[in-house]
Parts: sequence; structure tokens; C-alpha cells
Amino acid sequence: MLETIFDPNNYPFWILVISILVGAIVVISRPFSTYVKFVYPNAKFEAIGNPYITEKELDRVAESKDLNDFVDNLNTNKDYKLSGENTFELQKSIDIHLIKTIEMMKKDSSKKMDEFYNAYLEKLDHYILKNSIKDRMQDKEIDKDIVEKAISTSTKNFLQDIIQSLSLIHISEPTRPY
Repeated sequence: MLETIFDPNNYPFWILVISILVGAIVVISRPFSTYVKFVYPNAKFEAIGNPYITEKELDRVAESKDLNDFVDNLNTNKDYKLSGENTFELQKSIDIHLIKTIEMMKKDSSKKMDEFYNAYLEKLDHYILKNSIKDRMQDKEIDKDIVEKAISTSTKNFLQDIIQSLSLIHISEPTRPY
């Protein structure tokens, strides 16, 4: 029986050899299969380059004479499209650029990474949520435009629920006994 299996002139020998090779390839390639999903996103993010400015560029930005010179230096050095007449508008423009970058990364990454990107976008909304919950607990009026400032859809839904709960309480309890 063993002579038939190990005889190179018979089919069972070649079936055994091919089975061993296929098994070895599967075992070896299994760890690499998780990395294959990230080849394209990593190449694209690497091509974008380092998001941080170098020391030479930082010196040039730090020596800016005014806000417009600062914005021009950043726009030329890192291909940003920042705009703004004051620091608040400039910071808002930088935040929008960050959100667009995260959304681009989310689109190019594997669908299994969506939860990670959604959690990061929700993290950016924590300040809005914290202040809305504080206002709600103090029975202050919550600005309805705050929903549009939120980035994540789950945060927007949560804020709408907070605003709706506040209006429902005012309808059901017209006066407070205390």
C-alpha cells in the first residue's frame, strides 16, 4: 500500500504532493490575507505624504507677519485650501480639512474599518454633546442649529433626541412645583 502511495509513477503520489503544497501555501498565506486589505489605502496615504510640517517649513510659518501670510504659507506648503479672515474661521477651515481627510480615508479603507472611523468622528463631536447635555440638565434652551454642527450621523440623531425630549417635557409639564 505504501509503495503505491510513494511511487512517483502513480496518481496517489502526485495527489499527496499537491495536497501538501496547497496546505503549505494556505498556512503561509493566511497571515498575509489581513494585510492585503490595507495595501491600497496605505499606498494612497503614503503618497499624500506626511501631514506634519518639517522644521524648515515650521520656521517659515512661525515667521509669518500676519494671518494672511500664515494661511498662504500653509496652503503652498501642504496643498491645503484653508481660508478665513480671523483665527476662528481659519480653525474651522482646518477642522473641515481634517474631516474631509478622515472621510476620504474611510472611503478608501476596508468596510470593516468603518466603525473605527465612525468612532473617531463621534469623538470629534464630544464637545458639542457635552455642552448639549449640560444645557439639557440645566433646562436651558438648546440651539437647533447645533445639530448641523455635528459631524457624525449618530451624534446628529442623539442631539435631535435631546432637543425633542426637551420640547416634550415642556409640553407635558407646563409648570414646575419647585
